[in-house]
Amino acid sequence: MVSSGCPKRALIHQVDFKLGPKDGKCHFQQIGPYQIVMSAVERMLVVLYDTADKRVWLVPASEVILDMCQHRKQLEHFMVGGSPVVLPPAGTAGQSAIDVLLENALLDL
Repeated sequence: MVSSGCPKRALIHQVDFKLGPKDGKCHFQQIGPYQIVMSAVERMLVVLYDTADKRVWLVPASEVILDMCQHRKQLEHFMVGGSPVVLPPAGTAGQSAIDVLLENALLDL
């Protein structure tokens, strides 16, 4: 179930869907320079499912990748040249997730 709301009108939209037997894990492979791969990622959407709350989100793949990078950064404390890697969240200073990922394209971890 995917839900969205409009607070001013208190409208709630609901869409029910079910993955069929042929649907399941998907592996995406894009070969090429980082910028071309990120261009493909920018157009891709990912379905995230919360098994506890049984909620679903449809989000841009770039936001998922950035979130995974930030999570790994928290776990491993990436350092470059003795300084911690700065990886701002999307929305900081008006940057989208793809902007943050492209800005760090040359960062060698």
